[in-house]
Amino acid sequence: MPGWTDTMGILQQAVLQIGLGVVRDLHGDGGRIVDLIPVDFVAKTLLVSIPFMINQVNINGDRNLLITHCTTSSTVPVNWSTFLNNVVEYSSAFPLDKRVGKAALTIHPVHETYVQAYKYKNQLPTNALFYLSKVLGGKQRKLTTAQTKDAVYKSNALFAKFSPFMLREWIHDASSRKELIRFSQ
Repeated sequence: MPGWTDTMGILQQAVLQIGLGVVRDLHGDGGRIVDLIPVDFVAKTLLVSIPFMINQVNINGDRNLLITHCTTSSTVPVNWSTFLNNVVEYSSAFPLDKRVGKAALTIHPVHETYVQAYKYKNQLPTNALFYLSKVLGGKQRKLTTAQTKDAVYKSNALFAKFSPFMLREWIHDASSRKELIRFSQ
């Protein structure tokens, strides 16, 4: 998934796991605002700030330092449910080749319901398939089920790190960015 950097950040990994059908349940609050920052948003802010800074001189003739948040949370708020539903819709319309299942997602605001869903929908079926393949499966089947089991456990660890972002929200003031955009028009 191309983005600002060439690394797989936590959000990109989460989107990929959902798109592959590995993750179907998350612990979080779908109504919380996610601060997504598209690269064009940042680029426009940087480009607009150049002429703005050239024209900003204080009464002593010194240039003022411009500090601005380049965020979307206060200007175009999007909640987790909307964002992740779009991920599921996109993944369903354009399925990935190596998916293990259909993209689907339930957000559980209560941790205990998430744990139960993970146990019964992921952990138990994966373990059953893994042990069944050890008894009845060929070499390739054993390898595939071992990889699937590993992916399910790694995705659970990933989302343990991810859920604090879905349980809280940080809304950043972008009023100085609004001033920049107004200046450029």
